[in-house]
Amino acid sequence: MIYLGLNKKYEELKLHNIYINKNFKKSIEDAFNGEIPSNPSLYLYSPSSIDNSICKENDSVLNIMLRVPNLSYEDILWNDEDIKKLRNLIINTIKNIDGLKNIENHIVYEDYLTPMNLSNNYNAYMGNAFGLSHNILQSGYFRPHLKSKEIKGLYFIGSSTHPGNGASVIIDGSKVLCNIISSDLNND
Repeated sequence: MIYLGLNKKYEELKLHNIYINKNFKKSIEDAFNGEIPSNPSLYLYSPSSIDNSICKENDSVLNIMLRVPNLSYEDILWNDEDIKKLRNLIINTIKNIDGLKNIENHIVYEDYLTPMNLSNNYNAYMGNAFGLSHNILQSGYFRPHLKSKEIKGLYFIGSSTHPGNGASVIIDGSKVLCNIISSDLNND
């Protein structure tokens, strides 16, 4: 993930944007083969497109996400050199989007979130951002439930639990979990 602070508002960007590059299927599958795609497809999140309180009137923020291999693939060290190469690949890719050709000239802040950061800072297994895989046996109802069946008073919440990932789903899951905990406390 690249976090950008920009001194320009890009009207071309909506809140959620997906850039599908050449050979989309390969660019998505590369991460599962330990590779960085040469033609990356990207998700661009532009909250300042709908919320003017985030930054100054003519400024904007942009989060750019690329699916990358987790730490089980040791060919990528996530050192400064690897991050710089990946950053340049992503920025050069974004320059191909209509209206964003000059984006690099307007960057006033940038930061990165890598699998190494996820592992070291959040104890995310192998630096995985999204937890469990999305196969049929790890989706929806089949995800770990909010309340432990084995240990009284142990509860779970997050992207790897039922109902699933995504900020709004986790927030709703948190509300459900609060009701479960409240009910359990009232019944004790």
